[in-house]
Amino acid sequence: MLNLNQESLFLMLKFGGGMLLILLFVYLAALITPKLAKVIDKAFKIKPKADQPDPENYKVKDPYQGNIKEENKDEE
Repeated sequence: MLNLNQESLFLMLKFGGGMLLILLFVYLAALITPKLAKVIDKAFKIKPKADQPDPENYKVKDPYQGNIKEENKDEE
């Protein structure tokens, strides 16, 4: 039959239980964070910003000189 050292078994179970406890805290934090953010937004009356990307970030530039290509200058 398989003989296990009881001290080693207890240590492994204690370690495994600790890992599960840490993962449970992470899971609960992931669930609670959006709800908590919604409550804070309501309390301070913060309105969500509209998704308006900055057009300056989406211009195609020449990789060698950093100048804007001619195709994009027509759109401006």
